[in-house]
Amino acid sequence: MLRTGSIVAWLLVTSLLFSGCDDSSPASGPADLRTVAEWAALLPEQEDFDWSDQPIRFSPPPTDWERQREQSGGLFGARFVKYEAGGQAIEVAEFKSVGDRDRCAELSDLHREIEELDAREFARRLQRARPYLGPTAINASERKGFETANRRLDKARDAFRSGKLDESREHISSALWDLNWVRYELPDVIERALFTGKGWGGIGKIELTEPVDTMVAGRPAVILDYTLAPRERPGLLQGRKVYVEHNNRLFVASFQGIEAYLPLFEAMVASVSFPTGSCEH
Repeated sequence: MLRTGSIVAWLLVTSLLFSGCDDSSPASGPADLRTVAEWAALLPEQEDFDWSDQPIRFSPPPTDWERQREQSGGLFGARFVKYEAGGQAIEVAEFKSVGDRDRCAELSDLHREIEELDAREFARRLQRARPYLGPTAINASERKGFETANRRLDKARDAFRSGKLDESREHISSALWDLNWVRYELPDVIERALFTGKGWGGIGKIELTEPVDTMVAGRPAVILDYTLAPRERPGLLQGRKVYVEHNNRLFVASFQGIEAYLPLFEAMVASVSFPTGSCEH
């Protein structure tokens, strides 16, 4: 599950932003009246954000939003903060506990560099490259694929110890083939990240809506909206989280701020696409 620490940190960012601003400032200005299409026309060109072996491409907010790094609570990504207009925060990140399971990139590197490794380094790299099943498999294809791949990697280890590098490489190649057949769907992985509001009670009162199915970049996705009434200031914050799975990786786009900036967030989400990753499933 998503760790409470990252949730609280996210809340503190937006609560502090709002606490330092005039309550009247968000209510004025042409930006408050812009539609999704108008925001889309103002967004910069798409950028590739590469936090793992599967990049995500989207148009970031305009340049007056400060770009920060997000790396907490199992999330790796980017946060964009606007200190004016009452304070807004947008985040796009990958949920690493899903993407790190198959170790596909590490195994591909091992396959490519095997001739450069001595026995000790090979053993270390092989251990790091083994797919991680964990206490519970995500689905049946993962269990079968990971177990088969790990058996092949045992054979790769034994072949390397016997000095049979070509045979060892063949076993690693077969393990990669097994991993390519592992498939996750959004319902398999979303429960690991779906926002529940737990851990937010000390910050304010939160109300969640029911998740709604949608599409992002041609992939099934889920939208979860919520409102937050902070304890430290009057007013209501709007929140939205959008979850999408692609190539066995789970991504989360989040917004928290005033409702007038939701169209900007929607335009960013509409710009999302997924370049080819180094490991395709």
